[in-house]
Amino acid sequence: MLKVYISDYEYSKDSSGAEKAASKRLLETGLQEICGLRLADCQMGTGPHGKPYLLCPSGLCFNISHSRGRAVCAFSDRAVGADIQQRRAPSPRLVQRVLAESEQAGYAAMTAGGTDSALLFAVYWALKESYLKYTGDGLSFPPEKAVFKVQQANTAPAGETFTGQMLAPDPALSYTVRTEGGFALALCSPSPEKPVFVRL
Repeated sequence: MLKVYISDYEYSKDSSGAEKAASKRLLETGLQEICGLRLADCQMGTGPHGKPYLLCPSGLCFNISHSRGRAVCAFSDRAVGADIQQRRAPSPRLVQRVLAESEQAGYAAMTAGGTDSALLFAVYWALKESYLKYTGDGLSFPPEKAVFKVQQANTAPAGETFTGQMLAPDPALSYTVRTEGGFALALCSPSPEKPVFVRL
């Protein structure tokens, strides 16, 4: 089972309260719809690097991400990582710092072929973050060590215009990439199951 709830919120320079409220709403909705539980029925724990998890009878795993006005919460019966990034043009220095050499070559070839460089970088970044959030390591694991091959999908459902395949360190994991409204969303899971998306 892999289900993803998506919601927009009012973004401003000081919108941490709106981010938290949107994230809580997504978590509460998913718990209620999937398990029939209230958030009050569960306690929260955190892993060594701060990844939150639920302490309740559901056995449900979740992961939350937000970026400049959009929040997502992914639920699964197995570990899951989710990340969303708003399309933003990166500096050449940031591209070199974050992307591995093979990724830089792929990024250069795709942008030279007309792919939106800002959206493509958001896809790479979201893929890397989804892996780091899946493992719970966060940025304690250098992002350039999580290496992906990104391609444009020829035929795909609406919003799934890119594919991401991990080359290292764990090629067995499955990824879904979705782009919509200037945002890139990536999911990392041990299961090849296609996610169900729910817009709130």
